[in-house]
Amino acid sequence: MRILPLVSLLVPALLSLVSGVSPAFGQVEQGGILQGTLQVSTTNYRFAEPNELTIVVSIVGGVQRPGRYEVSRSINLIDLISLAGGPTPTGSLGNVKISRVGEYGPSGGRKEIRVDLADAAKVRESDLALTQGDFVFVDASSGVTVQEVLSAITTAAVLTTAVVTVINQSK
Repeated sequence: MRILPLVSLLVPALLSLVSGVSPAFGQVEQGGILQGTLQVSTTNYRFAEPNELTIVVSIVGGVQRPGRYEVSRSINLIDLISLAGGPTPTGSLGNVKISRVGEYGPSGGRKEIRVDLADAAKVRESDLALTQGDFVFVDASSGVTVQEVLSAITTAAVLTTAVVTVINQSK
């Protein structure tokens, strides 16, 4: 019996415990070895009055409800973060990035705007404006709480014990 397939089944469980995300997990066999794939689904939200002109923006990272938002043109960056439930416990408003499509440079492309919402004195009104197709990333610190670490270790120990028990019983 190969241990790698069992380990590949444990990875999503550990990821969901540490990150708080419950990804859809599928298995793909490549070269006789099971490989794991993670898929995080996108959620769509609409916040606008009927017949109101809207824009579509996406927000990901350290927010409670990441996803694709169809919002009124009057919504700004702070409003969008609020609609997304605000920052997660590890979310950092000190490093918010807006990736914007437009005619930037000779070849067009995307422009990245960095906004430090933690320091209101540094924020310009123009930095808060959103446009169609903006992609907002709220930075999430890599800090993990002691409770999350202990929970992951406990789960790993229980799963390892279960795997060893199954292997010993199959001999």
